[in-house]
Amino acid sequence: MTKTGGIVHEAGAGSDAGLKGTDAPIVSSTMSRRSFAIGAMAGAVATGTCGALDAQRRGTAFAADASLAVGVPETWDYGADVVIVGAGAAGYMAACAAHEQGASSLLLDKGATTGGDSLVSGCITIGPWPERTLADSGMQDTQELWLQDQLNSHPYSHRGMAGEDVSDDLSFVRRQGELMPDTYVWMQDVAGVQWVNYYYVNNAWTPQPGWDTVFPRDWTASNGVIPPLQGLAESYDDVKTMTETQVTDIIQDAAGRAIGVWALTGDGNLVSAKARRAVIISTGTFNSNRFLVNKYLGYQVAALSVAAQCNSTGDGLLLAQEAGGATRDLGPGTHWSPQTLANTSTFTASLAYYGAAPVYPSSLPGILVNADGRRYCSESLGYSLIGKHTSEQRFHIGWYVVDAAGAANLIPEDPSNELFAQADTLEELAARMPVDPTALAEEVATYNAGIDAGQDAAFGKYINGCQRIETAPFYAMPLMPLPYTTYGGIAVDVDGHVLTPEGDPIPSLYAAGMCTGSFAEQAGLFYLGGIAQSLAFGRQAGTNAAAEQAWE
Repeated sequence: MTKTGGIVHEAGAGSDAGLKGTDAPIVSSTMSRRSFAIGAMAGAVATGTCGALDAQRRGTAFAADASLAVGVPETWDYGADVVIVGAGAAGYMAACAAHEQGASSLLLDKGATTGGDSLVSGCITIGPWPERTLADSGMQDTQELWLQDQLNSHPYSHRGMAGEDVSDDLSFVRRQGELMPDTYVWMQDVAGVQWVNYYYVNNAWTPQPGWDTVFPRDWTASNGVIPPLQGLAESYDDVKTMTETQVTDIIQDAAGRAIGVWALTGDGNLVSAKARRAVIISTGTFNSNRFLVNKYLGYQVAALSVAAQCNSTGDGLLLAQEAGGATRDLGPGTHWSPQTLANTSTFTASLAYYGAAPVYPSSLPGILVNADGRRYCSESLGYSLIGKHTSEQRFHIGWYVVDAAGAANLIPEDPSNELFAQADTLEELAARMPVDPTALAEEVATYNAGIDAGQDAAFGKYINGCQRIETAPFYAMPLMPLPYTTYGGIAVDVDGHVLTPEGDPIPSLYAAGMCTGSFAEQAGLFYLGGIAQSLAFGRQAGTNAAAEQAWE
């Protein structure tokens, strides 16, 4: 057995050489039924896993009672103080926080690269940072003022639109607010993240009118969050990362304490990783698991999610459940991104371009119509609510209709990677969409009358800066709403412990990031984004996990 930077490597199957495809002995162990199911479906694990798993199954020693229960290995292949499942923003924050507490960590990620959704995110964060707010705008902010403003977002939340009250338990939102200022400063001073004021653009991406009485409270990491965190983690000797390694089970002792994990490597080996202090689940959402989306959310348009989320298949949710963990609010909903059916999204780009005015941005210049040619929602609701309403339309599709003036800054010089209809008349445009030409003409006429009157009586669109739709050529861009985060997830307490259905913490098992769902939406407030929650609670989970008493 060798030890490097606090991480134990057993000789044989779990060595680094074994992960690179050399002939490593297959670990003899017990496996759960789910180990086979996950391994067989693990598209993110290297090619050949399924065949290797079959061979693994034939050579595995099963429990005597044939229950295939998860067993504790006689020897461990890897070991660290903290084992972290999922190397995204929450996972990396947990690893760095554990390091600062003197604990080693092992990050396991089933992808070929680390970063998860956070790697491709715009890295917009929403949260209180009074010191920076004062510096950027001269406005005074406090935790209580921030929380009160978030309460004003209730009508736009999933629960608010369903007629439900705000939850009595705001502890998670309050805790996130308390954690954010120090998280921002740590990310800046230690990880090297460059925060840029994003308020004026970001206002286009939330329901309007906005509810912030103090601003800015939005900052984006101009250099991303994953590259700085990844570089920081790699600089620590006591942090190790393994990719193409899918965790299949949480290993628990007789008392139910999480003491490690089983994982399937890219070359088909089943390996064990000991967690001397704790296990942290930070695997993201289940938006790309069609079965779970249909089961819990009931969406029939579940075949697609945002392209970057191919690995967001709910592994952490299933791991927690099999370890005895409960779930919370799996049914409330998901955040949506209305995308054009091509490589880029002109519609999404238009949200930013036409939303650059302070406080109340100019609205989109066009209208949204469904497959019947009828408008179905206000175009100033913000991208997620527009996506939600689009998902409810026939064929789950919408069309964004603009004229030449509205499209002036939207249609790229080279439109070859865009998909849209173009025509010199609305009747011709309707035929190419195709929708009912009479319906489309009526909707445009009604909308133009509202522009003339200064009020959109039909849907209450904020029409500041909007013009009549009347100048040829006319354009129609098809939209398909793609889900990209789930509001429900693993049930945890405010300190990150995974809870049983009875509300008791499972010893030494934590969860952080969007695998726990959106704390804001669960409380009845509008979604506060995944990056901020992942950073704040990932760091907290790493700190708390490192403080656990080692079991050996």
